Amino acid sequence: MTERAKPYVGVSGVDTPEVQQQLIELFDTSGLRTKRELMLGMKALHKGQWLDLPGRRGPGWDVTGEAFRGCVDSNKQSVNVAQAYFDIDRVSDEVYRNAFLHRIFDRGSAWINGIQFDSYPWHEDEVFMQFLEQTKEQYPDALIYLQCHQWSMDAYSPKEMAQRLGEYAHAIDYLLFDASHGKGITLDTERLVPFIDEIYASDRLGRVGVALAGGLCAKTVSDYLPSVVERYPDISWDAEGKLHPKREDGTMPLDLTTVGRYFAASKEVIG
Repeated sequence: MTERAKPYVGVSGVDTPEVQQQLIELFDTSGLRTKRELMLGMKALHKGQWLDLPGRRGPGWDVTGEAFRGCVDSNKQSVNVAQAYFDIDRVSDEVYRNAFLHRIFDRGSAWINGIQFDSYPWHEDEVFMQFLEQTKEQYPDALIYLQCHQWSMDAYSPKEMAQRLGEYAHAIDYLLFDASHGKGITLDTERLVPFIDEIYASDRLGRVGVALAGGLCAKTVSDYLPSVVERYPDISWDAEGKLHPKREDGTMPLDLTTVGRYFAASKEVIG
């Protein structure tokens, strides 16, 4: 039987090695290390990594320009993932896609373990899935994370999605079911579970890891994940918006106290 990709608990919006190390220490203190890997997400937005302009949420969420090279260290204690947001108006341009991808891997070369395609319109055209294949061929050591977002879940039934993704299972390591898109919208397990059921039932997707996201923090992990984990003990999850409370000046740095509670709740759910 094919072994599914290792499960993780994720924190997105990491921007310095110092924060990375603090997260590693919090993760280990929580006792999660024996059950999950720690996945850290670093923003590779079109604005910050193509235009090299600072984002509106400020340091602690966005990474701008050449700072991406040193936003985290190469560290076997965390799986470091560049979260790529292609410009929706340019993503159909093959030259742009290739150039942006190359820039992400060039700037992240010292630490990158994987790339996550966020808000990526893979459901619209076969060419976008073929780009995942090309990415895997070009960077075979990098894990490929694909977000199954609101628009893809509107476009496909759970069975249709599993069939479509199964055709490209060789190019995907993890599927992230997330309709929040970093907005902190609460996880809708009733909507997501039928999709996850079909993914787990697919033989072709047997090695692909499955993750959830959407407004996760200590409370929502405790409220919404126990039944999912009972059903699928090796499922992963990632948190972002709720771990970055907005300050009066509009910036949204990571709050380590909130992260510590999120880790503790995750460990309690896993057992």
